[in-house]
Amino acid sequence: MKRIYLVLLSIVATSFHSTARADTDSVGPGIVVELSHSLSLTADQLQGIGELVDTSTRAAIHLRSEIELLKLDLRKEMRQESPTEERVGALIDAIGSKEADTRKSRLLTWVGVRKLLTTEQRARLSKELLDLTKPTSAPPAPAPKKRPKIRPEKPDPLLSGN
Repeated sequence: MKRIYLVLLSIVATSFHSTARADTDSVGPGIVVELSHSLSLTADQLQGIGELVDTSTRAAIHLRSEIELLKLDLRKEMRQESPTEERVGALIDAIGSKEADTRKSRLLTWVGVRKLLTTEQRARLSKELLDLTKPTSAPPAPAPKKRPKIRPEKPDPLLSGN
């Protein structure tokens, strides 16, 4: 039964993780479940993290839908013959507020997840996250082009007095 729970939790966390990465271009708290083996998480830790990730995912889905509806309202307002500055400003403020709520929810989930980890697990997680977020080695930059040598000007015979 525990094995089925862990598999399901991993699937949910993976889907949350990929969504979070696509939306925010960062690593979401669901990665902790993916790293459960290397972090040596207990069943209680996995359950607690799973609950946090589920709650966060639910909030993220709700907030994304609200943001999309606000964007739709904004597009509708902008198509009007004479959009009102007050309405456009209010919609932009509302969208920004919901985006901030999304970020806040995700970061507070991270705080909750970290509280469930031991000091050693947090250190290993930090190392794993550094490894995951290191940029892949890029090909070497092309060698700079050689600048053509500038030939010294020949002295003007009229000016040299010869």
